[in-house]
Amino acid sequence: MIGKIFDLVLSIFTGEEADSIGDGDLLDIDGDGESDSVAIDTDGDGDIDTLAIDTDGDGEIDTLAMDTDGDGEIDTLAMDTDGDGGIDTLAMDTDGDGEIDTLAMDTDGDDEVDSII
Repeated sequence: MIGKIFDLVLSIFTGEEADSIGDGDLLDIDGDGESDSVAIDTDGDGDIDTLAIDTDGDGEIDTLAMDTDGDGEIDTLAMDTDGDGGIDTLAMDTDGDGEIDTLAMDTDGDDEVDSII
């Protein structure tokens, strides 16, 4: 699931429509006719840095896809994988090759990272 989300977000940021996405735009990324994400320019430079996504269709944001270093590429996913409203998984491209290299997870729900892969 994490790989599919990462690939989907990368396709949005690097696809033909990437230049037409603006701050605050609502997007239908799964093609079901309903908006399930919002594009955000977090640093005010005119480029989209974050996508806030509802990946499970429950109407609540559960994933943030972020360009944390400003190079125009998504390098971090922050996810609520257990549905409790808190971020419990981070997936990161730490070497800039477009692939997930590191996962940090809270597997027992105590809001502390207890597993790094």
